[in-house]
Amino acid sequence: MNFATKKNHTFLYLMSPSACVCACMCFCVFNLNYVYSIFVVLHFNFNFFYQERLLREG
Repeated sequence: MNFATKKNHTFLYLMSPSACVCACMCFCVFNLNYVYSIFVVLHFNFNFFYQERLLREG
């Protein structure tokens, strides 16, 4: 197998729908994890401040 044929096969693989779907899934999962981690941090911060306020007022 020469270089041109190998390159062509790689190109076809990259253009195949399954590879695109896989890439989209990986991208979406990465984004969801990122958003989820931000949400968790904000949630914990909110709970911490809320409990601090309750302790101060109580």
